This record gives sequence, structure tokens and C-alpha cells, in this order.
Amino acid sequence: MKKCLFIIFIFIFASGAYAQQFKLIGGLNISSYSHEWPGENVATIQNAELLRSPFRNSKTRFLAGIGTEFNLNDKIAIEIDVVYSQRGSTFTFYTAIFDTITEAYYMNGVSLPLLVKTKFLPQPFPYIIGGGEFSIILSHSRKTIVVGESGYSETEENILRYTKRFDLGLVLGIGFEMKILKVAWFLEGRYNLGQRNLFTTDEYDPYPPTIKTSALQIIAGFKI
Repeated sequence: MKKCLFIIFIFIFASGAYAQQFKLIGGLNISSYSHEWPGENVATIQNAELLRSPFRNSKTRFLAGIGTEFNLNDKIAIEIDVVYSQRGSTFTFYTAIFDTITEAYYMNGVSLPLLVKTKFLPQPFPYIIGGGEFSIILSHSRKTIVVGESGYSETEENILRYTKRFDLGLVLGIGFEMKILKVAWFLEGRYNLGQRNLFTTDEYDPYPPTIKTSALQIIAGFKI
């Protein structure tokens, strides 16, 4: 929590010193993991590094935050956001006794994207954004649902102890901006590709999985 407050303090300080515009943002996080977290059930996903699609084993959740933007010139701007981000993933597989097992993951955290915004052409043509993102993971849980011949069962588990607390990602996206009633509204699509293996354990495992995140973020907001 202290680290989150420190990030917000730096954001406010930088905004007050340099910002030209504040932004309020919100939207959807369509996210997935490259592999499920180890547990009682056997993982079925192979070649995980090749399956970095946010639509495979995806879970749709929400994000909201604030941002600040200042122009370097009339075509290039720097954007810094502080975002409360909900991510997750869902895996479904089947057992030999005709049970269906669904594992749903819920990860919450605070992200700090640092982006370069490039406008090649004036409005209403789109702009391009790209950069990096640093995230602090605050909570991480797994819900396991078993349905089948053996009946129905549902369990929840806190797996934060098996999760690294920081993540790094690459961000690339496109956006549109227009003024309506003298207010600048924008709509963006961002693809976030996590670069860090988030799985960790204090137990010996000769073949630990590599688990990374990916997300398609659909963001809307306005400048104030």
C-alpha cells in the first residue's frame, strides 16, 4: 500500500509541475494468462509462450483511473496514467470421469503506464500510442468449479503467495479523439503484453511453468 501511495504522490507532483491536461479513464480489460497456476488439477495448455492472445482463456473485467498528458510539440505528447486494473483468466478442461473443471482467476492491481502519443494527421484521424507499464499486484485468487458425475463443488483460494508482486508490460494501441460540447472525448484500444513470469513458489519444482499476462484494453474517457 505504501508503494501505491508513493506512485500516486509522484504522479500528482509531476502533473502539477508539467501537465497541460488531466484525463479520467475507464473501460474493459479482456485479459488472459499464458498458463494456469499449478494446483491439484493437471495443466492442459501446451506451448504457452506461443499462445499470448488475450482472447484465449480470457476473462473480461474492468479498469478505471486518471491520467495526465503534456505536449512536446503539436504531434507528440507524453502520457502518464495511474489505473486500478482488474485482470484474470479462465481455464476449462475435462477429467476421465466426465467432470468439467473450470478455474477462474481474479487479479487486482495498480498500473502505471508511461506512453508516447503520436499524431501523424489532425483530427479526426487516429493517433498511435506506445510505451511501457509497471504494475503492482495487490490481490490474486482462484475459484475452482467442478461439475459432473461426482456432483458440484466450488472452492476459492488466495494464491497471492504464489504470485510475484510486480509486473512489467509493453503497450501498443490506437485511439480517436473528438470534441463534443467543448469537451475532448477519446476512445482507445490498447494491447498489453506482460513481460515477466509472475509465478513464484517456495517449493522445489524442477519444471516450473512460465506464466505471463496479456490484455486487450478498451478505454474511454475525457479530458478536464
